[in-house]
Amino acid sequence: MTLHDLVHLARSLQLDSLEAAWSQAAKSPQATDSPRYAATIEALCERDMAGRALALATSMVESLQGNGMLEEAIDLAHRVVKRGAHNEALARQLVALLEKRYSGEDWYAIVLERSGLNPQSINAQAILEFDRLRRYTKGHVVYHSAGWGEGVVEGFHAGRREIAVQFASGRREDFPLDTVIARDVKGLYKRALAGEIPHFTGISDPYEPPLKPEVVLKTGEEPVENSAERVFGYLRGRGLVR
Repeated sequence: MTLHDLVHLARSLQLDSLEAAWSQAAKSPQATDSPRYAATIEALCERDMAGRALALATSMVESLQGNGMLEEAIDLAHRVVKRGAHNEALARQLVALLEKRYSGEDWYAIVLERSGLNPQSINAQAILEFDRLRRYTKGHVVYHSAGWGEGVVEGFHAGRREIAVQFASGRREDFPLDTVIARDVKGLYKRALAGEIPHFTGISDPYEPPLKPEVVLKTGEEPVENSAERVFGYLRGRGLVR
């Protein structure tokens, strides 16, 4: 029985065979097989088998955790929460995993606060917000919409609430965390980088910077009021506004 078969069994609703194969896989889970575990859970949810998906995911999360694969366990549990197929027990287990894995990171307290995730009163929205915000921390990809392109977060300065980004162009800049998050409220760039949004300017479609820009705004380095005044100054100079 291969991991590809797990997904097939889920899609074809061969549930008895799926449970037997899943139980076997859970005895010795592999980190490299995590995408298949997730795909199997997704397939069950797509077939309106949320209850069955929850049962299988719970057993695999426990097995992954028991084998020291915390990130894989967290990812699988998040899939269930995103699908709305979780129960309170799995949600609490996920929060406990998040604390165990990330509480030693300097960004943990800030992201916990911003997400509204309270271990004493857990809700799915806060869990998903925590996951979204932690993707602005070291090692994750961010995108500068003003033309600097794709970059990787190299550091998180908790005291200043800033992140340091190294861009593919070689440029390195520090940005306020609030600025980075505000520029991608809907997570569009992250979805585009994951291939979920086709023909996205700057990612799947090329960004073509102007050769002679009439106005240059350094929105990451100056207050928004200054940027706005720069625009209005240009427009007034052209006689377009008074």
